[in-house]
Amino acid sequence: MDTLASLAIASLAGFVWLHAGPGLAGPALSVLLPLACALGPSWRARLLSALLYYGQCSWPVLGAIEGYWSAAAGTGTPHIMLLAIGAWVGASLLLATPWAFASTWPRALLALALTALPPLGLIGWESPLNAAGVFFPNAGWVGLGLTVIAIALLADLPRYRKHSGTGLMLLALVATALNVGYCPLPPPPDWLGVDTHIQPARWNVGREIANWQAILADGTRGNRGSEPVLVFGEGLLDDWWPGTQQYIADGMQFAGVSHDSTWLIGASAYGYDALVAVRPGHPVRRPQTRAAAVLIGGDWLPWSHSTHIHGLRPAWWQHTFALDGQQVWASICAEQLFSWTWLEALAAGHSPAAPTLILAVSNAWWAPPGNAAPAIQAASTAVWGRLMGVPVISAVNR
Repeated sequence: MDTLASLAIASLAGFVWLHAGPGLAGPALSVLLPLACALGPSWRARLLSALLYYGQCSWPVLGAIEGYWSAAAGTGTPHIMLLAIGAWVGASLLLATPWAFASTWPRALLALALTALPPLGLIGWESPLNAAGVFFPNAGWVGLGLTVIAIALLADLPRYRKHSGTGLMLLALVATALNVGYCPLPPPPDWLGVDTHIQPARWNVGREIANWQAILADGTRGNRGSEPVLVFGEGLLDDWWPGTQQYIADGMQFAGVSHDSTWLIGASAYGYDALVAVRPGHPVRRPQTRAAAVLIGGDWLPWSHSTHIHGLRPAWWQHTFALDGQQVWASICAEQLFSWTWLEALAAGHSPAAPTLILAVSNAWWAPPGNAAPAIQAASTAVWGRLMGVPVISAVNR
């Protein structure tokens, strides 16, 4: 019976992540993974439970890799499908393995750390740490600590039900009080996220120029030209060389964009996945921020020495930047999934440059219809924003 309960709980938690969309349900139920594994009577049962969880959560990897690399190659091939299956199975196994040994609460916390932090954390999506933002909004590090305690108690629940149950009830009361009193801050009224539909140029000069023009058209549609700050999605520009910089800056000027306006655009800048700033007639040559994490096997190929779009590298550490009276934390595409990048954001909250605004910029042109990856990214971003008590502005290129 314990094995069946373990499998059922893990399967439910993974199913909700996959099908609940960008809401709070997936992150909330992720906290059940340690309980599911603790119920397993053997390491094989625990491994199978964790595989059910991560196998479902990682299912979008299949469509993502097929969509990304088929577009890169110009056509789908059996090799790309084999690559996708291998990545899905490999990622699920790697993330599930530490939980096979999570028979006690110390081992559960070790598995939690191993799957949330590099090196394994480089693919550490759907960590139970996501639950912190659901249950303890605006509580920061304290909320994260309470979540770790809750995970330890859940892992201990099958053996010490009275002791662990009492502790969980007390945490539930704290969570209820925090959620009742939680009032999310609205984003600044003079900031606007702009969703776009721009396909990657992949070093085709004609396509690249067309993409520049599309950015200008999206940025000046309606009354957007008067907005002080427009935020665009990730990876819209294949480069940030002087020609690209000046074209966008001059185009803004010719289109009559307000001189007080700043556009933040996702670009491949000097070998990094970055967010760059440009003003009418005046590009800011240095990127505002660079992605701490880049999806391995996607834009980041550690075995490649190319600095083109398939040779981006992670910055590993990210900082806030000041703009229009805000201290901005930008979470760029894949790093929205990883707990360790959000822990950096929490760490920034204890500095003079604590984040007052989160920008969630991403690229989903590779996602086939029905692929859950963009919604999972959005759910993860939402709960970490709740935990920090910081408003979120999103911009997606589909």
